[in-house]
Amino acid sequence: MSTNLAEIAIRDGKKLADEIKSATTESQLDELENKVEKYTIFLDDNFSNSDDSLPEDDRFCELSFYIYMALNEKRDHLEYYNAHPEVISDGVQDFLDYLKSMEWT
Repeated sequence: MSTNLAEIAIRDGKKLADEIKSATTESQLDELENKVEKYTIFLDDNFSNSDDSLPEDDRFCELSFYIYMALNEKRDHLEYYNAHPEVISDGVQDFLDYLKSMEWT
């Protein structure tokens, strides 16, 4: 896999994680959903672990799961994270850990 594509995935992933961490309203998270969807399409197109003989729509990168998990976990516990801004969302931390691991490449 191209190093440049991995670098883009890491850069954009970190940026999205920061945006999810700093989101304080449902509407901010709703707006991020479109960015996350575009990011996961990029990941699935370039880093899918699925058999290339599968249709494009069935290809999946595990990192896509983690970024959606981060977004949904933040949404589910928004009130808690707003009351405790020093605490990083578990979903975001899991995403960043998996991103750093490079196991998705």
